[in-house]
Amino acid sequence: MKKTNILRALSLLLLVVLVTLTGCGGQTENPQSRNTDENTNETSETASGTTELKPDLPENVDMNGKTFTILVSNYAGYAPLNAPDLGITELNGDVLNDAAYNRDIAIQEKFNCVLKSVAFPDDGTADNALRKSLNAGDALYDIYIMRSGKLMTSVTSNYLTDLQTIPYLDFTKPWWNKSTLDALSFGKHSYAICGDVSVVDLLSIFSMYFNKQMLSNFGLENPYTLVNNGTWTVDKMYEMAKVVPADLNNDGKRDVNDRYGVTHILDGLTALLNAGGESYAVMNAQGIPEISFNTQSAFDKYIHITEMLSDHDTFFNAHLRSNPASQYEAGMFVNGQALFSLGGIYYAPEMRAMQDDFGIIPYPKYDVGQSDYHTPMCVVAVPFVTVPISNTDLNNTGIFLEEYAYQGRMQVLPAFYDILLQRKVARDEESSAMLDLIFKNIFIDVGSIYNFAGIMSQMNDNGCKGKTEIASFIEKITPKVQSEIDKLVAAMEK
Repeated sequence: MKKTNILRALSLLLLVVLVTLTGCGGQTENPQSRNTDENTNETSETASGTTELKPDLPENVDMNGKTFTILVSNYAGYAPLNAPDLGITELNGDVLNDAAYNRDIAIQEKFNCVLKSVAFPDDGTADNALRKSLNAGDALYDIYIMRSGKLMTSVTSNYLTDLQTIPYLDFTKPWWNKSTLDALSFGKHSYAICGDVSVVDLLSIFSMYFNKQMLSNFGLENPYTLVNNGTWTVDKMYEMAKVVPADLNNDGKRDVNDRYGVTHILDGLTALLNAGGESYAVMNAQGIPEISFNTQSAFDKYIHITEMLSDHDTFFNAHLRSNPASQYEAGMFVNGQALFSLGGIYYAPEMRAMQDDFGIIPYPKYDVGQSDYHTPMCVVAVPFVTVPISNTDLNNTGIFLEEYAYQGRMQVLPAFYDILLQRKVARDEESSAMLDLIFKNIFIDVGSIYNFAGIMSQMNDNGCKGKTEIASFIEKITPKVQSEIDKLVAAMEK
């Protein structure tokens, strides 16, 4: 792989991650750039030449040994979606580990502070730890890296500090993903944001893999060509996937020992809907969420995708048909038992063990009439930077977080992306270009992040059970969704 392509892709990731927030069916797509205005470039021009953009922080800050304790929620015991760059205690020769370790040491030395990370195995135990601390009236945690599943209850329970009240945080800077802030803010209140504090938000991006050897064996079309000419759609994926299934051990059963067209997980339904431009809720002109999955276009897409996923000879849902699912989620594809994998960037470590050559492409469009590819996210795993309401030292916290995110961008993110492109995922020039496409069209579904009234969870469950009656379901759940939106708005306005 050429170094120029690595730098090109890294530059694109750093500068132009686009978040697409779609409105109701038929509305024009509204891509929003991640901090790409003229004041937020990586460098700034001066009379003497080009200088690096840095945080606007006081000089010679001495925090007198203050300890910053970061509460970290890992992801349900699933290591690929844990935070690989938080709580690093020693150098071990791994590029990403060592970059994160050096970032932590540099900040502690710069501010005369101590960094402590307390990690819990999942969002439930992390949330309980925060609740226990708040109820006890202490202030054990200064920063909380939380998963989206607890965002709704944390905001409505008044557990979090409004980020807009914290000095020195400049969300126009490129080390913050302001698009997530905008997507989750209500009026002037903001409680969560993604940024370069950790690379987990990038790991949680969905991407699709294909087996090159199997593609050749069955004489199938080149997915790279299909993506580039705009004809990579769910129907084309299904057409190709139906060619390869086989009962490999001839036992008359369809299980983990056989071959499939597509492996996927429980979130696959929502991911394909998002890739097709549909979301459960969007922000209206007043900055208030409203349900958007109430159009005939959304219903038609749901029914078609559900019927497709119900072909269990072709599609293998690792979450429902294997145990432990973590062994087979990426493992079936890595073992050469699937043509396609509807997976994520977080599969990267496991891909190193794959012997067959593979390629990486974006999730398919719904149909050829769709103008752009959309990159969905594994929203239940997305980490948000938040500050507990018990933190009263907001001045030092703002300084620390701004520098921490900046150093993450300068030191950790390049290490992560360089590793990503150098054969952990991209094994060819085409995959490098596909990563560009994947990262520049990230799609945020506000309804999925907040999971109002459990709409995303229930949709995934219904789809995986082959339930195609969608209109009555949406009619029934809409008042519940609206009730939770009203509750959230009321909490934000307090």
